[in-house]
Amino acid sequence: MKKLFLTFTIALAFTLQTGAQTGGKKVPAIDKNVLENWVYHLSSDSMKGRKNGSAEMKEAAKWIAGKFRDAGLKPFAGMDGYLQHYYIKRGKDSIPESNVLGYIEGSDPKLKNEYIVITAHFDHIGILRPVDGDSIYNGADDNASGTCAVIGVAKTINMMKAKPARTIVFAAFSGEEMGIRGSRYFTQHAPIPLPSVYLNINFEMLGHSTVLGEKRYMITGPKLDNLAEIINGYNKGKNWQLVDTVKNLAQLFYQSDNIAFASLQRKDNVSYGVPGHTFVTWNGEPHLHKPNDEAKYFNFDNYRGFIQYITGLTLYFTQCKTPIEWTSDRFKKLGKE
Repeated sequence: MKKLFLTFTIALAFTLQTGAQTGGKKVPAIDKNVLENWVYHLSSDSMKGRKNGSAEMKEAAKWIAGKFRDAGLKPFAGMDGYLQHYYIKRGKDSIPESNVLGYIEGSDPKLKNEYIVITAHFDHIGILRPVDGDSIYNGADDNASGTCAVIGVAKTINMMKAKPARTIVFAAFSGEEMGIRGSRYFTQHAPIPLPSVYLNINFEMLGHSTVLGEKRYMITGPKLDNLAEIINGYNKGKNWQLVDTVKNLAQLFYQSDNIAFASLQRKDNVSYGVPGHTFVTWNGEPHLHKPNDEAKYFNFDNYRGFIQYITGLTLYFTQCKTPIEWTSDRFKKLGKE
């Protein structure tokens, strides 16, 4: 009887915890056909590889802005709708570009002034040297997959009519392929106070699972703070699991938009910033920066499941009371000496 009571108590506690993260509602899965349409559109040949400064990038930004609006996101004041315009300076050239931003205001009177920032880049490298007659580097996995995951999380929360405790900011960045320019511009001209960011969740390359396996993902820089520990606690009893045995995770931490949040300032070889990590399911599949990075090779069932899972995790983070703290002496929280 004691064992049965203990089992019931644990189950009840788990139900209360998961109910709190979603307002008592089960996280739904987006229709797979909808996800396929999004990714196929953003990575189609007509988008010509989404090179920064191109007409196709302007079209992509407007398309993403439309999806943000459909998901009920609010635009920030002082912008062109959902668009944050800026220039990428390269030599004598100034390339016009735009980030796409929106947010869901938090519902907790205190926590609403803290932020979860969900990000991905939507640019790629355009048209280059042909391989087997194909010269369009579509960038389906890199990074239409991440961009559509950002949209997918926003849409899912809207479908649920969930009310996150912390404010959630959604951002699609341009300029990543030219040196993390869009996210750097965002952090230098942020519409929110960056010291109040609880966590940046950045998405990259989520369409494949051949190497890492289904329902498995990794985060870059897992040894730099206690985020992995918090996630592993959340993942107990869940199908999706975090893998932390991949050798190149430390290097990849510095190669995507999360680093714009983690390293806002540098002083005496120490980076001052807020915790930011990239979530990835790719682990060496041979399509990175190649013309065969196309949506037809995706595992859309796994991709759909990840968006469903990460939405629940995001809502959990909006009310999580455990602070995310740097554990590496190479990083410190912004504003703390």
